[in-house]
Amino acid sequence: MRVERAARRGPPDGVPARALDGGPIVRRLDADRIVVALLAPADAAPVAITTRRHGDAVHAVFQPSIGKGPRREPVPWHYVLRLPDATPTHAPLTVRIVGLGFDPDVDVEVPPLP
Repeated sequence: MRVERAARRGPPDGVPARALDGGPIVRRLDADRIVVALLAPADAAPVAITTRRHGDAVHAVFQPSIGKGPRREPVPWHYVLRLPDATPTHAPLTVRIVGLGFDPDVDVEVPPLP
C-alpha cells in the first residue's frame, strides 16, 4: 500500500477549493510523495488504494466509496500518496487518476519542483 494517510477533507494548503472545479489537482511534495486533491461527495470520500508505475506515468488508483441513497454535494478532499519509486524532483511527472469514473481516466502533468 502506498497511501501515507487517509483522506483529509478540504483542499491542500495553497490550493483554493474552486480550483478543483476543473478536475483533480496533483502537486509534488518531494521525490517520494505527491498530494492528490479532488472533489467527492461529502459523505463518501473515495479510498486511495495504491500508486504504481505504468510506462512513463504513475497511476494513482482510487476506489469510490459505496453508499446507499442520494449523495451530498461534492467537497474537496486530498490525499498524500507515496510514489512507487523515487522520481527526481527536477523531472516532469505524469499522474493518471484511475478508478473514479472519469472517462477517460484523467492525466495530470505535474511540473518539477523549483
